[in-house]
Amino acid sequence: MVSGDSYFHYHFIFFYLIILIIAWIWDKPIVKSTLIMLFLSIAVYFIQGKSSEIGQRTELPVINNILVRILSNHKQFDWFVIKGMPMGGILKQRFTNNSWKVYGLYVDPEYKPFRGWAAEKGKGLYTRFLLTHPRYTLLLDESPDNIKRIYSVNVGYVTPLNGYSIYAEKRFPFFSTFSLVVCVFLLLLVFIWKRKVEIILPIAFTLLFIFNTFLLYNADSMEVARHLFITMILIQFLCIWMVSLLIDRTIQDLYLIEGKTIIRIGGA
Repeated sequence: MVSGDSYFHYHFIFFYLIILIIAWIWDKPIVKSTLIMLFLSIAVYFIQGKSSEIGQRTELPVINNILVRILSNHKQFDWFVIKGMPMGGILKQRFTNNSWKVYGLYVDPEYKPFRGWAAEKGKGLYTRFLLTHPRYTLLLDESPDNIKRIYSVNVGYVTPLNGYSIYAEKRFPFFSTFSLVVCVFLLLLVFIWKRKVEIILPIAFTLLFIFNTFLLYNADSMEVARHLFITMILIQFLCIWMVSLLIDRTIQDLYLIEGKTIIRIGGA
């Protein structure tokens, strides 16, 4: 369901919070087990956080986000400088409109103070930045071309397409984002009518999917297409799941209507 390198613990917490809300309102018996899973997810969050800190796995994503995406907005970039980010003037001078040079920064000893700051304090400050800059977090300032990376279907083939893969390439994606919205709306109507928890589960996974999209887009500006290649796959999966449930409920309802009709005729 997710495709990030170090972010799965956020998804666990978000998912079980959704399930807890659903259980609390509509299915009280599973509240206890959901709480247990939520506490386990929180434990995984702290363990994974410590692991990321030891392995310094957040250093490069923070560097990429600041130099590739944030630097284009000098006001946002200066926010980090004011909060203590070193080498702000040099970075602005050398990397404005030259974000492709970021790879050399990873090993250049001249930028060691900046890399050290990114490894030690960058994650906490970037998280604070996301919470205090909703337009950035919600991608409202992103250009349409950048937003299209969310729907990356292919990230490059090793060899040309051949065999049956050619036909699959032409046929898919079958469902669009609009299809997903329609399916969610129809399933909500069915849920309001039937009040069955299993009907709302695909919607919970859709919320998780949306959360995953925003999280991974903001996680590393250099890896958006690679991380979000799964977007269209999940849209197909969720739509197929929802359409199957809608068909299943329709068949059941028709069967019940037909059964009641037979009973009335037999009774008459």
